[in-house]
Amino acid sequence: MFQRIQTLFLIVVFAACTACFFFPFWNYVSLSPEFTYQVSLFSIKLISGNPQIIMVGTLPILVLASVSAILALVALVSFKNREMQIKMNSYNIFITIFFIVTIYLYLPYNIQKALPVADYQWQYGLIFPLISLAFLILANVFIKKDEKLVKSADRLR
Repeated sequence: MFQRIQTLFLIVVFAACTACFFFPFWNYVSLSPEFTYQVSLFSIKLISGNPQIIMVGTLPILVLASVSAILALVALVSFKNREMQIKMNSYNIFITIFFIVTIYLYLPYNIQKALPVADYQWQYGLIFPLISLAFLILANVFIKKDEKLVKSADRLR
């Protein structure tokens, strides 16, 4: 049943998780030792200036974003089993919250320790995990509503 509203929500979740692969999360800019770093899902790369030593990897956020996108896609195509969809969305909500905590708290904290003189600038990539979380919650609400409707119709037969 691809005509349900939660299917549209899960498509938006998948698109938001996929968009994280293409947009950067942070820019770190410093003027005293002049440099600019860009933090994306794949790497922390030097855009301009003098290179600094950064011992922070982006593999955890790459794995979290990939798992979240895959779970959204699997939940999207398993529309016949609503209980499994609810469970997968619940796991995906947990993973997305962990992903958000990682990119908003853990990653900037560690980069700020490595680059104490740098100022950070938010980029568009930080919006997509929040969109993903909101639409996962909406999808779960509507899947539960459908499940309740189907169970009530089964009782009447």
